[in-house]
Amino acid sequence: MIVPLTVKNRGDERASYKVTVTVKGKNDPSMTKTASAKVTGLFKNTTWPTQVDVTGVGVKDVRDLVVTLKVTKTINRWQ
Repeated sequence: MIVPLTVKNRGDERASYKVTVTVKGKNDPSMTKTASAKVTGLFKNTTWPTQVDVTGVGVKDVRDLVVTLKVTKTINRWQ
């Protein structure tokens, strides 16, 4: 399963982001897959399309999945 992502820097400074996507089976949490995408040096008020591949979680119906996102932002201070 491919999860499309669009990262937008709404801050006032250039920033880098790491987005971690975790997919779990609703009825079987042992069916878990995690993948991450990194976006580096995103200028303020810009967006960046990306995607993560969580194929192989083992669930046939996407309605049986729970998808969570964790986003980490780091300010890039270029001196």
